[in-house]
Amino acid sequence: MERESAHLDREFKLIEQPTLSVFVPVLLPVFIENESGESVKFFSEFELKFLEKCRTWENYNSTVDGERVWRLYRQIALNKEKPSDYIASKIEQKTLQGILAKFTFSLFESDKNRLSLRSYCDENDCFENYFYLTRHGDLYDLEAGLDELKLKEPDNIF
Repeated sequence: MERESAHLDREFKLIEQPTLSVFVPVLLPVFIENESGESVKFFSEFELKFLEKCRTWENYNSTVDGERVWRLYRQIALNKEKPSDYIASKIEQKTLQGILAKFTFSLFESDKNRLSLRSYCDENDCFENYFYLTRHGDLYDLEAGLDELKLKEPDNIF
């Protein structure tokens, strides 16, 4: 069994190429429909309690606002005070990373992708390693995803 596992580890390799992280500030539903047609939570109970505690989501809302999540992320990331409870701080960071991932997609890093994305972003909103799609409605649809053809349009490259 151990030999099989080691063999699979060697055979299975993730693409090790730099990527661009793109945050899309959309409204995401708290509940989504699974393959069976049942309504299931898209955000865990723990994530929702965290967002509620941080005043980023109210229990009566059926959606989570990506813009508010982004502001929370920036606020926490910019806070350079040493946490009074290191473990609780790490748990909050991991929780927030999981929430951010729901609003984020990745693209292969290239000069062309970087330049194209900038035409849909306000540089002031971009932070750390994330592009923040300020004009996401022009490039991204919650149902259809990224309109890659728009990224390739020559008008978007300056």
